[in-house]
Amino acid sequence: MFKTGWAIRASTKSRAKQETWLERRPHAVKTLVYPALLRASCIILLTLLALPSGLSARADVADERWQADSVAWHWGRDRQIDLIDTKIDVRLDPAVMQVQGSVTLTFVPILPRLERLHLDSERLTIDSVKSAKGTSLPFALGEHGFDVTFRTPLNPPATTWVRVHYHGEPTMGLYFILSVREDPEKMPMIWSQGEEEENRYWFPGYDYPDDKATAAISVTTPRPHVVISNGAMVRLDENPDGTRTFN
Repeated sequence: MFKTGWAIRASTKSRAKQETWLERRPHAVKTLVYPALLRASCIILLTLLALPSGLSARADVADERWQADSVAWHWGRDRQIDLIDTKIDVRLDPAVMQVQGSVTLTFVPILPRLERLHLDSERLTIDSVKSAKGTSLPFALGEHGFDVTFRTPLNPPATTWVRVHYHGEPTMGLYFILSVREDPEKMPMIWSQGEEEENRYWFPGYDYPDDKATAAISVTTPRPHVVISNGAMVRLDENPDGTRTFN
């Protein structure tokens, strides 16, 4: 770049001398111009020769990866509600690979006269379902969850909630790391990873990535265990039974 810039500046200063020199030697124009054109055409030719093979290779890959006729469409599920908030309240003990608690779902019905609500749950025992009025709601277990039946149909835009009490031994979504005698320094812990559709293995609810809602969690665990979560801790309760509740 330095030599090119210098050459441009040098030719500008001696422009008058160059014009006089070219008038005396017109054949020099061909000598100077032709090699430059030849080099440029070679570069263009090599570029054009290189393009078809590259483009055809990319097209082959695209044809293999995008087969519109053979790929099944995956449509989003039909939404019954607009989920507003999920409140989880659970008891966890690293020494016991179980979860017990409740989840409160606050929502607004999308369509009028909502009589039955489907919630996601896998390998959990549903103990009871309560309405916002405090009454028990009937529910029916299914293959991948359960259906809650409302005694009075719900209508938008009224906001309401249901509270599900449950317990179980999660096989996914919530993972227990136990301490062993062979490794006394190994720290027992419990951690969750439920994205996108594995939270249903440790708490029932609406478990599909097509809705946005706020969330809060309260965890009761034996001392001296500590609970770490995203968000801000509002309160820490010291319980008389030797446990602590992180809110």
